[in-house]
Amino acid sequence: MKIASAIGVTRMVIHPGSRADLTDHDECIEKNIEAIKKFIPVAEKYNMKLMLENMPEFYPMTADDLVTVVDGVDHELLGINWDVGHANIRGLDQYEEITKLGDRLWGLHLHDNVGWTGKNQEMKRENYSGHFDLHMAPFYGNINYDAIMTALLDIGYSGTFNFEV
Repeated sequence: MKIASAIGVTRMVIHPGSRADLTDHDECIEKNIEAIKKFIPVAEKYNMKLMLENMPEFYPMTADDLVTVVDGVDHELLGINWDVGHANIRGLDQYEEITKLGDRLWGLHLHDNVGWTGKNQEMKRENYSGHFDLHMAPFYGNINYDAIMTALLDIGYSGTFNFEV
């Protein structure tokens, strides 16, 4: 954060923490709340806004998960970055998820993919591989950008649009 702050960065996306042996939903959420609270003093020192990102293969995955973590940390420097590709891999309804985030949504990762293509495999961590997260240009996969844009308009979104291709 020190270097980012020195070059004028004011917002930073963070991924949630995870361990292979940590599979219980509630425990993952609680561990993330505890870990992020430890980052807050550093974020305060550098006046850095942190945006927690949804992940496709471990918690937090959904808007409800992200809101639980952000509300659990309860600090003005923590918000949410929604990755539309990760949500598509999970098969989430983009409109429903984004509208749940409301003013906690500060950033977006926009790209495209074709969702979970693991055929007969259940979408879980041990079956996940990054090759599902294709990071194609928008409209080259099957992400519903109409639903995304409608949700962003409905919540009055005014944050960043980061094309992650």
